[in-house]
Amino acid sequence: MDGEGAGADGVRERAVVDRRLVAVGTGSYRHVPELPLMSEELRVAVRLFGGLGYRVDERITDAGLGATRDRLLDWAYRTDGTGSAVVVYWTGHGADGAGRHYLLCADSHPDRLAGTALATEDLTRYVLESGAERVLLVIDTCWAGLGVADSAAVAGRLSAALRQGADRGRATGRADGGRRLTDFAVIAVARAEEAASPMVFAAALETALARLSVSLKQRYLSVEQVVDTVNDIYRSAGIRQTARAHVETEGYSFFSFENTGFRPEALSDEGDVAELAARLARTGPEGLRRRADLENHFAPRGKGFEHTAPGRGGSYFVGRTAELDRIGHWLAHDDGTWGRGLVVTGGPGVGKSALLGKLLLRSGVRTADTPAPTAIHARHRFLEDLVAAVAEAAGVTAGTPQALLGALAARRAPLHLIVDALDEAGEAQGDDTEARRIATDLLCPLLRVPCVRLLVGTRPHVVDAFGGEPAVLDLDDSRESSGDDVAHYARRLLQAPDGPGSRGPYDDAGAETVAREIAARARGSFLSARIAARYLGRAPRPVDTAEPGWHARVPEVGETPGVTFLRVLRHQLGADHVRGLPLLAALALAEGPGLPPDHVWRAIASACATDPSAERDAPGTSAPAFAWEDIAWLIDAVGEHLVEELDADGRSVYRLYHQAYADALRGTLDPGARGRVAHALAGLVPEGPHGPEWAAAPPYVRRHLAEHAEGTELLDTLALDPEYLLTAAVSALQRVLNRAGTERARAAARAVGHCAALLHAPTDEGTRAAQLRLSAFQSGAGELAGAVRLRYPRLPWDTEWAEVAPVPYTTLGTFAGGVRGAAVVPAHGRTALVTAERDGPVRAWDTEGGELLAELPTDLGRITAVHGCATRPWAALRTADRIWVWDVESRDLIGAVPAPPRTVDCAVTDLGGECLVAALDRSGTVTLATASGGAPPLTLRAARRRALLWRAFDGDRLAVAHHEGRLRIAVTRVHRWKDRGRRARLTVWDLAGASAASDDSVGTLTVERQLHRNLRGRDVEALALHRGTAAVATHLTVAGPLVGTWSTTRSDGLRVVEWSGHPHGSALLITPASGPEVTASGPEVTASGPEATPASAPEAGAGPMCLSATAYAVTARAADGTVLGRTRTDAPVSRLLPAGRGPDGLRLVSLGADAWSAKGWHLGPPPEQGETADDPEVTVGTGTHSGRPVVVVQDADGTRLLDGASGAVIDRMEEREDGPAVETHPGAPVVLRDRLAKKRRRRRQQVGTWLWSSEPPASFPRTRGLVRACPVPGAVEPGFLACFGYYETGRHYIALHTPDGRVEDPVDVRLNGIHSVRLVPDGARVLAVVVGRRHEFDGSTEEAPPPEPYLTVCSVPDGTVRFTMRLTSVNIVHDLGRWPQGPALGYVTHDGELAVRTRFPASFTAPPGNPDIVPRPDRVRVTALRLQTRNGRPTVLTAGADGALTLFAADTTEVLHRIHLGGEIRGLDWLDDERLCVHTATGILCLRLG
Repeated sequence: MDGEGAGADGVRERAVVDRRLVAVGTGSYRHVPELPLMSEELRVAVRLFGGLGYRVDERITDAGLGATRDRLLDWAYRTDGTGSAVVVYWTGHGADGAGRHYLLCADSHPDRLAGTALATEDLTRYVLESGAERVLLVIDTCWAGLGVADSAAVAGRLSAALRQGADRGRATGRADGGRRLTDFAVIAVARAEEAASPMVFAAALETALARLSVSLKQRYLSVEQVVDTVNDIYRSAGIRQTARAHVETEGYSFFSFENTGFRPEALSDEGDVAELAARLARTGPEGLRRRADLENHFAPRGKGFEHTAPGRGGSYFVGRTAELDRIGHWLAHDDGTWGRGLVVTGGPGVGKSALLGKLLLRSGVRTADTPAPTAIHARHRFLEDLVAAVAEAAGVTAGTPQALLGALAARRAPLHLIVDALDEAGEAQGDDTEARRIATDLLCPLLRVPCVRLLVGTRPHVVDAFGGEPAVLDLDDSRESSGDDVAHYARRLLQAPDGPGSRGPYDDAGAETVAREIAARARGSFLSARIAARYLGRAPRPVDTAEPGWHARVPEVGETPGVTFLRVLRHQLGADHVRGLPLLAALALAEGPGLPPDHVWRAIASACATDPSAERDAPGTSAPAFAWEDIAWLIDAVGEHLVEELDADGRSVYRLYHQAYADALRGTLDPGARGRVAHALAGLVPEGPHGPEWAAAPPYVRRHLAEHAEGTELLDTLALDPEYLLTAAVSALQRVLNRAGTERARAAARAVGHCAALLHAPTDEGTRAAQLRLSAFQSGAGELAGAVRLRYPRLPWDTEWAEVAPVPYTTLGTFAGGVRGAAVVPAHGRTALVTAERDGPVRAWDTEGGELLAELPTDLGRITAVHGCATRPWAALRTADRIWVWDVESRDLIGAVPAPPRTVDCAVTDLGGECLVAALDRSGTVTLATASGGAPPLTLRAARRRALLWRAFDGDRLAVAHHEGRLRIAVTRVHRWKDRGRRARLTVWDLAGASAASDDSVGTLTVERQLHRNLRGRDVEALALHRGTAAVATHLTVAGPLVGTWSTTRSDGLRVVEWSGHPHGSALLITPASGPEVTASGPEVTASGPEATPASAPEAGAGPMCLSATAYAVTARAADGTVLGRTRTDAPVSRLLPAGRGPDGLRLVSLGADAWSAKGWHLGPPPEQGETADDPEVTVGTGTHSGRPVVVVQDADGTRLLDGASGAVIDRMEEREDGPAVETHPGAPVVLRDRLAKKRRRRRQQVGTWLWSSEPPASFPRTRGLVRACPVPGAVEPGFLACFGYYETGRHYIALHTPDGRVEDPVDVRLNGIHSVRLVPDGARVLAVVVGRRHEFDGSTEEAPPPEPYLTVCSVPDGTVRFTMRLTSVNIVHDLGRWPQGPALGYVTHDGELAVRTRFPASFTAPPGNPDIVPRPDRVRVTALRLQTRNGRPTVLTAGADGALTLFAADTTEVLHRIHLGGEIRGLDWLDDERLCVHTATGILCLRLG
């Protein structure tokens, strides 16, 4: 047993780790049935683990609880577990009691478990007392005779109990010597059958390891893989027994079983393949994939035979000499005959892959200094996969084709690319859509990159996707002339069918005659000849060419290799072809790298073998069943047609040798096979009490079931299965759901994308399900929301109903602190978002799925900004005195340059492979320096030095780009005193020498020209360079608030596009209007400013566009001012960043107003006529109506009453100028009052007030000067707190009013204007918190100062509480609630602390004392606050600027609930003790917080 994936370190560790086995078993019981086979099971377990290097350290059999516990603890205390690995094997009865799981000892009583049996978590704690660093617990419990029928549920509970014990053991276990638990694995087994079962776990484990040894390439077998195989053995034998596995590890998993069938020589060949593989060696996933492509595809094709005999060298490749020489000369000498690209095409089996494979193997004999071609097998791969592969091979990083093309544009070293099987790209059962997408979006643009030479292998039907750009070499044209080569190839296979050194039955003469016959039938198809010759070469006797009719013994070669394959298969399989063909057809339908040799393969084969006509004739006919032995037989019988690979988990999988085989086999299936396969895979998921248990599904099913279900009715079922959505692979799931033909599936795709970063978060399943239900409501997927409630009826919190406008986006993540700076860079083949958090880490996130890619060191000082390079994974972190440049991929420091004093902007670019940093200071001076510091810096001045009085223009924005072989730099300067009316200045430098290769890159730069322009606006918001254009966004034009777009071109050739006066909002970005064009000089667009960042170059003729964010929309405008697109947002945007382009257009990343979260969007279409960018004003409140909670919504159309339980409309009132005003307060009846008349009549107006009720409304006496009527919550009889003013004095008062006309004495709140009121009843009085403004004018000046904001607390009617405090704003976040000790006032201080007062003075002049500071569990800026008592505890509910709600206990800061809404939270109020109404930027949500 050793570490999976550990490599050389794991092998070395194997020799030094001390392995110990503790075996415990009980077969004889006093109070429960005996287990007579216990001794045999322990014997097998000791033998099995002994063979893996474990020695028996303790053995306990048939002991009572006391003896078992004492011996386990004695063993633990005497054991020094340093550097050791311990396996505990326990077998016996198990039981559940009082919510705990118990292991029964000899004297245990099922009715008195707590005192007579060992609690399962205690066993884990005892083992951890040994100090062992690696622990594997194998617990095999029998529940026979104890009334248990569901072994899977028992195994799950057992596994959970073992993990719980490990958690407690970590906290309380022995910690001397600094030991820690690095590996913890559990195999929990439960039996629910007769006690004398002939099948025990140890024997099943031995059988599983023997079965898995069929793999030659997989070195280690993971615990999960072995347990899956054990369960398969149980199912096949009809045994009601289930095993569950759980592994926790640091790094690689130590507890993996060594595969006895592993053959190191199967991983790589000798000679040229081994050398080439070594040169391709990489540690990243793309490097490993390229090496796998070489060993499993290109090398076998180039040698002319697959790898079935490890260690045998040589080659069977014949012919194609002219083509190889011509292509080799083209690659080596830049022969212009074929331009930059060549497409090798032809029918299946004609030798396309063989030609490209041989060309690749030829490169292995070159010198080590010559880079090997980048060879990519496109089978079942997507555009994004090819981008990542090319980027990794080229030593650059890019997540999109645009970024990749930009990174390669300035490359001078040749890059030779081989892309084979382009027609096989995409899903296994898809069409050529993905192949054409790859050709159009990636391969055709690559043909325009000077350093690239591209070879593509594909079938003819995809060639037209290239639009005639590359040359075409059609191998079908040489079919007739290649007969001798085909015959030579067939003769070699007849005489040595399994590689050089193997022997066939043919002598030279016989081989020559039969080979000629095969060649004549193959008609130029090497693959057809290979199939037939290989079959005859493996026959026990040769075809006797002297016998009459010997031609009939030569297999018929069909018109295609696929037909030949099927004919030969029938000869090979004979009578067993009925058994073999479905197994092979299953491989033809496989997605990803292939099928594992387990029940997944067998299930698909059974679906393929089903005869629909027989099913119609005899309903209920079961599909043919396949056993593991059938797979082993197939691998042995026709293994030459199969290829073994390793999947993403390192497990062996199998696929067919050639796509022609898959095409032919799929042709034998009926149209219903696809649906049957999808349902068969779904049937492999274990059934639980509430439906399929997707977490226990085979890995292949979780990864690829959505792809198999595409186009079937099962996809809609999966889209509405919340547990499946929580466990399936997100990327494949979203790809399939987005293409779905039904709205329910597309709605599910929106919901999954909305919370993609949270679905697989390390939280409990219930919380993730609740988050999915919330996202379903927010995305308009009501059917999915209902399915989540049905599957998870007891969620920790829930969304009761919603009234929202869906806004589609993908959550990229949330941050622990605010973000000081952000930029996008290409990293790990993706577009990465680099964020520098306040007082936190610098991290890089994947902009597609929100995955954390890297974390950079944070000991650099206070970071003020982040700048990114468009073509390299370089991020510049700016501090007060230095600019640090890091490689995001390797996390290495590239260098640091001094930051000029008063630096205002910075940019990073690639200059001949060097990292060039440009910094702009306030004086308008640009400093250019390499990050390595290898050359003196170069300075550029935007204006002559003058006296300080005249140097009034300050540097503002900086942009850097490559254009026509030059480095172009642009800066803007703005006047220091904008009220002087001076227009902003633009200065552009063109520097020659940017494309020259030199160790002193900066030293080769010379200023070729310097251009100046005066802009129309006075303030610059964004600056970008796009080809020959400088694009600027300004406002505050000299002529006033003039709105427009101007484009000018001067005689010097510089074109300036200026957007001025548009409502830009807080975030702005300038980026190209369409896809990429690449020139030899590099990327053509670099934008600058805190909100404008690097972007890719546009296509010819495409100009820049300006994207601006207003309150709740992002709008794109072209250079002529035309609106190109608009996207709704659910929160104000502070930063916009480009993240490449996809099928849906431009992709954007936005950061929230306080930069606490990031989201990925696509730019939408232009708005309809008359559509505005921002939403109309909406006011939301809560209250009661006829005794039930309601939500009150006021907008331009009027006022609606919504039922708090369902969201249904109870009543409505149209908006009228003379209509009543609506007053609400949580927990109080909704009150209507007369609107105030014009100001001059207010002092005499009598205002009427009444309750909004379905019954006859209760009216209150009319009140003079009433400005607000606040209904009192929780009162025995309805009433309201009247806020009215005496206009003679300008003071405002509050007083209680009741329907019977009683009016208590008014209380002076010492305010001249009221902004908000919150009330809490407190016995016979009501406590009121009033926020407003107060005039403080002492007559010392002629003009009165503006009123100051204040908060006042008063009690009415007694006036015993009088407290006031001065505020910085009337928008203070505060609440008046009730805690166990009484009314509590909570508010957020200016430094973000939560202050709470529960004691108030009786006089405005009395010292109030200091408030209590309540610690918060986070530092997110609070936008709303509510205090409440829940279950007798004081709690705080906060709405954060990150769009999240946090409910925590005020006495312990324990987080009770954390809910990510994503959008801006405008307000929130309780409907009752559990239900909460949340007003967001997209609508209203009603949540229930249990």
